[in-house]
Amino acid sequence: MRNRIIRILTIVLVVCISYINYYRTAINIVFTSKVNKSDNVTLKSIKYHVLTESFSESQGKFVKHQDVYFVYPYKLRIDTVSESKTIEIYNNEKHFYYDDVTNKIRVKQAFPPREPYVVEIAKKVMDVVNSGRYEFFGYEEKNNLKIEVLGIKNNIDQNNYMHKIWISQINGILLPIKEEYFINGQVVEKSEYTYEIVNESIEKDIFEIDSLPKVEIVDDGYLAKHFETIQEARKYLNFKEQLPLNYAPTYISVSPPDSNPCLTVVYIVNNKRIILSEWVGKMNFNPNAKMGSIDVLIIENSSVVFVKWVKDNIVYEICGEKQSFGDIIRIAEEITKAKFILQGE
Repeated sequence: MRNRIIRILTIVLVVCISYINYYRTAINIVFTSKVNKSDNVTLKSIKYHVLTESFSESQGKFVKHQDVYFVYPYKLRIDTVSESKTIEIYNNEKHFYYDDVTNKIRVKQAFPPREPYVVEIAKKVMDVVNSGRYEFFGYEEKNNLKIEVLGIKNNIDQNNYMHKIWISQINGILLPIKEEYFINGQVVEKSEYTYEIVNESIEKDIFEIDSLPKVEIVDDGYLAKHFETIQEARKYLNFKEQLPLNYAPTYISVSPPDSNPCLTVVYIVNNKRIILSEWVGKMNFNPNAKMGSIDVLIIENSSVVFVKWVKDNIVYEICGEKQSFGDIIRIAEEITKAKFILQGE
């Protein structure tokens, strides 16, 4: 009798596992089919509205409305209304930012926008689906759309986090319909997306600075992109970076222009900040040191030291406090794979 029960339980377990695998495979097939179809359709234009609500015990409810416009290539506008009003425009390599608090327009050099945020969301969902790290909550229908609902769970510091997302296809483009973020079962933020235009005509005048209020215009430098990993930063570089392998970066950014980007990496060594920058270029200087056979320029003032050199048309610059000079040299030696020699030694 006992053996029979064990056999029955084994059969039930195998059936359950088979069903789960079938269920996961079926969902993957559905999403893969959607993405394959979406890959054949290029997003040329989109206009959508985002309603975001955030909740916290200390500050209560916060509501934000955004109207987002995108036209390929390289035009993006985001109108935001919350406690204040802001307008952000990317037009090729120009970034215009207006807010009604300062009542000014700030102009920065920026990287051209490649796609709106909703497309990034859809791509991240597909990465999760392909990895199998999700929970499927079923289907919903709204406004003649068939919507899949997924949940992505994580446990961090004894807290349970979940990102729940509703996603569907509109005019052949995979797009999010709704998002909710949970901490320990409580909703802390939710967003709803309403699409007005997908791959239809949008008036391009709204991406010009003339569409903004007639106020003071301020030249405000450049708008860098920040990254978690060097792998993400590489997408914006036009050269092969050289980094020290024995030091972990605490900050990574790439600055425009798109035609000649500059990589900046920050390291914390012995509680001091050391900044490494690299870009394609040339530099005329009188060397006062060497790294092996490479000419090096050292510039120092009362508190800061710079070490610069050029190799294979890449300019390298490392700077930090004078107390960090030894660590700066060690980083430079690791990058160049050469020994530092001070001129005259």
